[in-house]
Amino acid sequence: REPVVRLMPWKHQTNAFTAWINGGKKGILEMATATGKTLIGLMAIEALYKEKTDGVVRIFAHSTNILNQWRRESVEKLGIITNLNAPYTTPIKINGFSIYFNTLQTVYKNPQQYPANLLIADEVHHLAAHGFRKALTIPCEWKLGLSATVEGEQRQQILKAELGDILFRFSLNDALEQGIVPSFRWVICPVYLSIEEDEEFSKLTNGIRKKFLFLQNDTGTIKRLTQGKFSRLHDIGDFVKLVEYARYNKIELPEDWKNLMGLLLQRRWIIHRS
Repeated sequence: REPVVRLMPWKHQTNAFTAWINGGKKGILEMATATGKTLIGLMAIEALYKEKTDGVVRIFAHSTNILNQWRRESVEKLGIITNLNAPYTTPIKINGFSIYFNTLQTVYKNPQQYPANLLIADEVHHLAAHGFRKALTIPCEWKLGLSATVEGEQRQQILKAELGDILFRFSLNDALEQGIVPSFRWVICPVYLSIEEDEEFSKLTNGIRKKFLFLQNDTGTIKRLTQGKFSRLHDIGDFVKLVEYARYNKIELPEDWKNLMGLLLQRRWIIHRS
């Protein structure tokens, strides 16, 4: 008849939830995979129900599989009597209380049509992309961002503006030390490129080298993207960072820059396919 978390949270989950409450019910929790981020979201839903029995919760994710999992876990772990196997498109209703599950691809086009009292954004690092970040602007008082890691200063600034600070971190090492995840061995199994792949890889590498040497001194574009902080690229890492910055801020890049990024992606796919 009401959403109640049916599991006893671990200490780190309680600490994370407390950090979010103390942070004004707005912020990001950065926790390693398999350390129980979902349960903290369910604790937030329970907290909202205690304050507002006609409240609206919206759970955002970039993947329909993730949303289907959220719906199943919400039904099971909040003890709600409803169809467990219904798709994510079927909201959960408890009297006047509602839990909706939305893809970023749906919401970002018109965020004002998705008001809520609590927003739970899962895999929040995906929401920093220029289009998707608009989904975070829905009318909402409580916001909870969940992620394994939020890498990159640019990403963190974008998410902080809409969701708040990173309030709690729980790393894989923390999880191992506390026995939350089992110990493991990391085994590297090298694979080798075929003759054709190796030839293609070498050809692309030469093309990348030539393009980079040409763009290394593209002073105008570099100054524009760095706000005049530097005027020369030192390595490919600098180039990739500036391309990422341009993508997040929807800055149009010259064709030569797009071509070099295309070559880098082609080379990366050779490695993935191997």
